[in-house]
Amino acid sequence: MIIFPPYVPFPENSTIEFRLKYGVSDTVWLLFDDDGHTLAGSSDYVLTFHTGTIDPNAKAINGNEDFDHGDWGYIAIGDSGRREGIWGIGTPVVGPHNGQYYMGVSSGSKIVSSSGAALNDKTSVLIVGPFCLQQGASFYYNFISEEFNNYCASQYDDVAMVLSYGPHGGKVQTDVLETVNSICATYSNFLPSNLEVTGVMSPNEDAFQIGWKEHLMTFNAGVPFYLAFVVSNVGDTVLPSLL
Repeated sequence: MIIFPPYVPFPENSTIEFRLKYGVSDTVWLLFDDDGHTLAGSSDYVLTFHTGTIDPNAKAINGNEDFDHGDWGYIAIGDSGRREGIWGIGTPVVGPHNGQYYMGVSSGSKIVSSSGAALNDKTSVLIVGPFCLQQGASFYYNFISEEFNNYCASQYDDVAMVLSYGPHGGKVQTDVLETVNSICATYSNFLPSNLEVTGVMSPNEDAFQIGWKEHLMTFNAGVPFYLAFVVSNVGDTVLPSLL
């Protein structure tokens, strides 16, 4: 997974190309992993995407930290976005606050959003911000996966992480929130989720949750800073996970 926030904002309505060079530079093979495989055969690896138009009504996240005051303060990539709090985690949801809405990001398709799908059926990203706090952040999260319990201690080690970055795209901190195998090593009594009952996840698979947890990040990223939440399938594209 390659994440590189830009130093300066890209122009609106532009095509951005990243080219990772193939070949030898100063006796170092580029795009060459520890097992001797190249990323893109015998050619450069090119990533291309298109920027949109800045929403003139877009607002900073400040004032909407509980997401109950409007559909703003975040960028959804893949299957991620804002949902009502009763969704997926019990009826009704028992959350860390009394708000009606929560943010979600999944490694599947149309689990969080009405039409989104994880990139390459593997990874989705939710970027929250900008924040104008001076340092640090804390939040509550819940991790749900269809890998529980049948695929514990396996290659299907789905992961959820969060990274912070400040002005000019400078990354400050990356925290791995959960992985399927690390949870399996410490949990013995998973909580059921109603996602498979409602048909949001695979109807023939059980989806279990770990319950609400608080996470504290202490850093000084500068102002403004953003939090990027990432959920990714590992080893397959069949059984999704959700933060």
